Amino acid sequence: MRSKKGAIELSMSTIVIVVIAMALLIGGIMLVRNILEGANEIVDLTDENVLQEINELFSEGKDIVVKLGSSKIAEVKADGEMAGVVFAANTVDGDGDTSDMRYTLSLDDTSKDNCLEELGEEETLSFFNKHFDQELEFDEAQNSGIAASQIIIIVPEGTILCNQLIRIDVYDGEAFVGRESFTVDIVKASLF
Repeated sequence: MRSKKGAIELSMSTIVIVVIAMALLIGGIMLVRNILEGANEIVDLTDENVLQEINELFSEGKDIVVKLGSSKIAEVKADGEMAGVVFAANTVDGDGDTSDMRYTLSLDDTSKDNCLEELGEEETLSFFNKHFDQELEFDEAQNSGIAASQIIIIVPEGTILCNQLIRIDVYDGEAFVGRESFTVDIVKASLF
């Protein structure tokens, strides 16, 4: 009789543990889902804020805008993490048609101690998600005549610290819209 009572108590304990484990699992899944939904909303909000800021910068009369502040320096840590630079351009005639807008990226090779000189062309170009020295389409276009793109930069851990000037030439069909540039400054990764 004693072993049956022990077996029943053991099976009841097992059932209680399974129920608690299932409740924790369901709670964890719901928490992860809520976090991911919140992250998507934040990304959408951030995209809208960037586009709004770009529109405000164009109201100052510029044809090409790089969203980096007045210094136009993108400090990228050599830690393998992703960094980005957003830029945008207006159409030449101000109409809403951005379908003919293109841009080319190029590395400046005239400055001393740049990444091109320190690391070589192949390694320097490997940091960027865009192709250089060829016409590229913009990632996003608005009906207001503004086209925008983002350059993703990933610098691997252990990369030599250097800087590189990047030129952006923008065209609307055959018409040259203008040139803008920014500097990528590879800095030491911090502990935090």
